[in-house]
Amino acid sequence: MEGGEAKEISWEEVLALAGIGQWSEVAHHCEKFIGHPNFGENAIQLQSEAFIEMGEPKIAIEKLQSLLQPGNISILTLQLLARAQEEQGFLGKAKEVLELALSVEKSSVDIWKQLGAIHVKQGAQAEAAKCYKRVVELDPENIESWNSLGAAQANQSEFENALSSFSKALLINPDHYLAGVNRLFVLNRRAQFDGIAKEVDRLIKLKDGEDIRQVGALSAQQCCDWEGFDRHFSALDKMTEEAIAQRRCPREQPVAGAAFTDDPQRNKRLTHAWAQAAWNSVSSLHIGFSHRIQLGQPRVRVGYFSSDFRLHPISQQTLPLFGLHNRERFEVFVYSTGIDDGSPMRQRIINDCDHFVDLRQSDTLSAAQKIFDDEIDVLVDFSGHTESSRMEICALQPAPVQATMLSATGTNGGGYYDYVITDPIVFPESSRVDYAETPAWLAGSFFINHREEVISKNNITRSDYGLPENAFVFGTFNQSYKITREAFTIWLRLLRAVPQSVLWIGAVP
Repeated sequence: MEGGEAKEISWEEVLALAGIGQWSEVAHHCEKFIGHPNFGENAIQLQSEAFIEMGEPKIAIEKLQSLLQPGNISILTLQLLARAQEEQGFLGKAKEVLELALSVEKSSVDIWKQLGAIHVKQGAQAEAAKCYKRVVELDPENIESWNSLGAAQANQSEFENALSSFSKALLINPDHYLAGVNRLFVLNRRAQFDGIAKEVDRLIKLKDGEDIRQVGALSAQQCCDWEGFDRHFSALDKMTEEAIAQRRCPREQPVAGAAFTDDPQRNKRLTHAWAQAAWNSVSSLHIGFSHRIQLGQPRVRVGYFSSDFRLHPISQQTLPLFGLHNRERFEVFVYSTGIDDGSPMRQRIINDCDHFVDLRQSDTLSAAQKIFDDEIDVLVDFSGHTESSRMEICALQPAPVQATMLSATGTNGGGYYDYVITDPIVFPESSRVDYAETPAWLAGSFFINHREEVISKNNITRSDYGLPENAFVFGTFNQSYKITREAFTIWLRLLRAVPQSVLWIGAVP
């Protein structure tokens, strides 16, 4: 090399730069190979990938346009185009492109995996599961897809199927961290605690992180292992606060956090971080709904939104609500994002509302669009941060007024819930600082109960449930993860103070 001339770089060297993630250099050097008889198409594809990696998906799409010739589009080009569209938030377009790719190459594991990830982002867990099932049919040793399949199944409360998928992943690699953690979460959710503590410690040795510390704290708390709980929660608390300080969404789930500690300001920080993450996941899907005043509309349209319109405490508490509205003033919509268990309770809700809409199979944007198209005036979310909730739908603000009620975490955080429906006992004036929402105080108690429930006429005896005939019975039927050290200590003191007394704890998986 003389006179300061730049050294010519070969195509193999460009590929080597891509292999070590030098994407700026890759984008620059690919330019000279565009139009090359042998590497021209590859150069455009690799340059587009570089722009995607550098956070410039719009430029990547522009670069790919020259390769989008009808009848002669490569599968790789379609995958890159879908990836760029996904990065821009155009999930519907990305899905269409991948479906086009599958019409050409039905047995591509990579395309099925990419399509599955799109469905997860859209909140369409059932469709995601179908994609991952196809992957493991094509490639039974694909450990990541077994794990992804299990996650999609768990998100639909298909816990036995999820355990099977995670177990298959662990048969391939017993030290696969995510599959191991996810399996423990499901076992914990099913109250199957045998061996969890030992497996938690084993996985911590592989990688000490938020996920494994959370499942360790949850299982220890449910087994009243307070020493184990202190050990895991102390580590988790530091990790959670560090994530919040760095404006990352912690892995600690808000409902678990509310059970771990009764610190309301910590709860507010945690719920806000998760609510913000829900918004971040969908903010690019839609520019925002433009709400208008419904002039001349004779009735207020109220929408109730939950994943728990089934045999569940939320439905047990709210069951009479839907039929008690004054139909001259209100039109009642119910939006269900959870499973249809065929229960009489779900059927009662269907019968008592004016419109029952099943959104379980709908992606996030389609669900929000449906609520908007129904011209809902007030949307009330019963799920909040609980399991299988779809808070990201509410994050898109499909209704002009949105409220939360019966939230397991008190506040939902974020900025897209206007009110929390409550009363002055549950939410005194002094609690305003602990909530992101404005209180909508109801007279008396806000808490609804299914007061119509008929007491069974069956001849039920204590022996049917293994209870002593002459004992004084204390009972608690909460989920076991809600048992705190303080409550358990009080229960033990009561049992010591009351002769011949027993504590009946409901076995709620």
